[in-house]
Amino acid sequence: MRESLTELSLRLNDFNCLHEENKRLRSLLAFKDKTGIETIPAEIIARNPNDWLASFVIDKGSNNDIKKGSAVCVVQGLLGRVNEVSERTSSVMLMAHPRFRVGGMIKNTQFHGIIIGEGDGFARMLYLPIKATIHEGSVVVTSGYSRIFPKGIPIGKVVRVEKSKTGLYKDAIVKPSADPFSQDEVLCVK
Repeated sequence: MRESLTELSLRLNDFNCLHEENKRLRSLLAFKDKTGIETIPAEIIARNPNDWLASFVIDKGSNNDIKKGSAVCVVQGLLGRVNEVSERTSSVMLMAHPRFRVGGMIKNTQFHGIIIGEGDGFARMLYLPIKATIHEGSVVVTSGYSRIFPKGIPIGKVVRVEKSKTGLYKDAIVKPSADPFSQDEVLCVK
């Protein structure tokens, strides 16, 4: 009887894991359908212990048409970009990495800037007009001014606005929409 109970418990656990995976994959398909962006699905297979906060490795590479610089998204929005590509795997640089750059804009405004990684789980939006009124909670999306990042992909929300070091612009501190540590699967933009 105990063996049967143990076996049923293991089966229930397997079922729950498959159910959660199914929900995640359906969400990724819905994102792809909603945005109309052509993507390649990939699975996160490793994280670098020396670079835990800044990158991870996916199970797709040049054999799967992954290109260096391609945007990497999840249901919540932009996660990062492909940094290195081999035949079967690729390294992804996360948005919070200090070398990460993307053009962004405050949604429903004409305020554009450059998003750079802060290295601490946040990003900074540079070169916003000094007279611009930007509210905490404002949504930031990709501007579409590059061939790498399509327009309108959610980046995050403004958590703080401050004057730049030069005093000529405003900077917005942005909390990314996508949590890189709660992801198992990603979409790479073609």
